[in-house]
Amino acid sequence: MTGARNGCRRFTILDGMILIAATAVGLAWVGRVWPGFLNQLPPARRSWAWGRDFTVKVTALATPVLMMWTWAILLLRLRGPRPGWRRVTRQPGMTACLSALILFAIVATVEALVISRSIYSQSLFAAEFWRDVPGSLLEFLALGSPFIGLGVALSWLLMAVQRGWRSEPSWIDRAGRAIGLLWVATTPILGTFLILQWFS
Repeated sequence: MTGARNGCRRFTILDGMILIAATAVGLAWVGRVWPGFLNQLPPARRSWAWGRDFTVKVTALATPVLMMWTWAILLLRLRGPRPGWRRVTRQPGMTACLSALILFAIVATVEALVISRSIYSQSLFAAEFWRDVPGSLLEFLALGSPFIGLGVALSWLLMAVQRGWRSEPSWIDRAGRAIGLLWVATTPILGTFLILQWFS
C-alpha cells in the first residue's frame, strides 16, 4: 500500500508478459539477420581481428532487444499508479528511455529515407526487398547506437548538473536506469568501430 501511495507500482503478471513479448519481438528480429552477420567474421578465430569483430557483431545484435526493452519500459512507466508527470520526467530511468527513443526516431527517419530510395530501384512486392529490410534496420540501429548512448549520458549529466535527478526506489525506474547504462555501454564498442571505419 505504501508503494501505491507514492506512485510506485509493484511488478505484476501483466508487466512480465509485456517484457516477455518485447523480448520475443527483439529476438525474432535478431533471428532474421544473425546468420548473415556472423558469417562476415574473419576466418581465424584466435586473431585480434576476429575478437574485435565478434564483440562488435554481438553488441550490434543485442541492440534490437535493447530497443524493444526501451519501448516496453516506457509503456509500463505510463501505466498507473505512477507519480505526477513533473516527477516522472525527472526520473533517470524515464529520461534514459525517452532520450533513447527520440534519437532512435532520428535514426529511423534516416532509414526511412534510404528505404524509400530502394523502392524506386526494386519492387515493393519483391521478396528480396522485404528480406533485406530487417538487416538494414539492424544496421542503422547499430550505427545509431553510439549516438543514442551519448544522448542518454548527456541527459543524465544535465539532470545531475541541474540537480533534477529524482530517482525512485522501484523496479521500473531501476530497469530504466539499467537500460540507459546498456545504451551507454554500446557507445565505446560501436563508436570505436565507426571511427575505425571512417578513417580506414
